[in-house]
Amino acid sequence: MKRARIASILRVVSSRLTVSFALSAALTLAGSLAHAQLCTCPATRPPPVALAESDAVFEGQVTAMRDGAYVAGGGEGVQGRWVTLLVLREWKGATAGTTRHVFTPTACAVPFEAGTTWVVYARHGGANHDLRTTRCQRTRAVSTAREDLVALGIPGTQILAMPGSDAVSRAQHPRVAPRPRGALRRIIRRRTVRGVRRRRR
Repeated sequence: MKRARIASILRVVSSRLTVSFALSAALTLAGSLAHAQLCTCPATRPPPVALAESDAVFEGQVTAMRDGAYVAGGGEGVQGRWVTLLVLREWKGATAGTTRHVFTPTACAVPFEAGTTWVVYARHGGANHDLRTTRCQRTRAVSTAREDLVALGIPGTQILAMPGSDAVSRAQHPRVAPRPRGALRRIIRRRTVRGVRRRRR
C-alpha cells in the first residue's frame, strides 16, 4: 500500500516537473522569437551608404563591457550592453586614440567580446544623444570587414602605435584624400629631373 502511494506521488511530481520544463522552454523560445522579430533587418547597406547614414564610423578595440539600459527618446529604458572601444582608425565622428561608448540593445545585439576589434557604424539617438549600433547596421568584426576597409579608404585619423609604445596619432593633422596615381607620377618625375639637373651643375 505504501509503495503504491509513493509511486503515485512520484508520478505526480514527475508530471509537474515535465510541465514546468516545457513551460520554461516555451517561454525561452517565445522570447527568442520576439527578439528575432524585433531584429528583422532590411537589406544591408553598402559601405558608402552606411557611412553617409551613420554619425560615427571607426575601427575600435573593445576594452570594456557592462550590461545596462539606454534611455530612448520617449524616456523608456531599453535593456542591452554598453561597450567601450578604443578608436584605432576613424572615418567619421570620432578621433583616433580616444574612447567611445556605444550601446547595443539585447533584442538586436552586436556580439562584441573583450579584446576584439570591430568596424563600427553607429548613430546618435535617445534622450541623451548616445551612440547606438545594432546587427542591422554594418558593424562587423575586422576579420570579416575587408569590403568595408577597401571602400572606406584612407581614415581621417589613426593610431600609428598602440598606447604604451609611444602611441602617435594623426588627430591634429587635416583630413587628406588619396592623391591620384597619375598626378603622383608626374610629381616624382619632376623631382627626379630637378635632381639630375642639380647634379650636372
